Amino acid sequence: MQTIRGIVLNTFRFAEKKIIAKIYSRNLGLVSILLHSGNSKKSTYKSALFFPFSEIDFQIQISSNKSLHHPSEINLVQSFYDAFSHPLKNSQLIFLNELLLKCLKEEHANEELYDFIIDFLVLISMQNFNPDLHLLFLLEFTTYLGFHPHLENSAAGNYFDLLEGVFVEKPTPHPYYCDKESTEILRKFIVNSNKIKSQKILDSSERKQLLNVFKLFYFLHVAGLNELKSIAVLEQLNS
Repeated sequence: MQTIRGIVLNTFRFAEKKIIAKIYSRNLGLVSILLHSGNSKKSTYKSALFFPFSEIDFQIQISSNKSLHHPSEINLVQSFYDAFSHPLKNSQLIFLNELLLKCLKEEHANEELYDFIIDFLVLISMQNFNPDLHLLFLLEFTTYLGFHPHLENSAAGNYFDLLEGVFVEKPTPHPYYCDKESTEILRKFIVNSNKIKSQKILDSSERKQLLNVFKLFYFLHVAGLNELKSIAVLEQLNS
């Protein structure tokens, strides 16, 4: 048996008294575990343990030919339930949850990415609401996905090439680039990214434009990603 630490991404009913939880683990990457619900002695599902983004420890028998694991000794490490109860933080967390579910495809360990996600959840949870934080997550997450914007020529570049992830002096031959206004907002955001963890730097109009930039940037670089329904809930953050 191996002890695994992981972040609950979602749960769904598999059978009458069975639930599958999708977990992003520090040890193994993505894993799915089968839980028994109900009041019997076999029950392993407790709703408080499997709220979205709960960090849990559990034990499983590792087998290379298994895609579904049966956990035991499940314990809560930390919960972000209180952050979900804040109406505006809730919007950010719902969005990040959908983003992670659609972008995380690794079935091997990436401890740096795991720690990044946990640190960001703690940041959202612990500090006062900051309407720029989900945009900072979108920027920093690209580092782990392999398409972080290149800063070479960022000072002189009037446009941002969304396909190549670089700042350029002239509009690109293809249609996937930011205009001058959006490029300047992106540049301002990247240059001041270290400040965003403690303060907002964008106004509502800039925030809306940058969200659209990141949305297209992700759609172009993450295979199979063509919709993020929870973007709609972020609109209230741009008012």
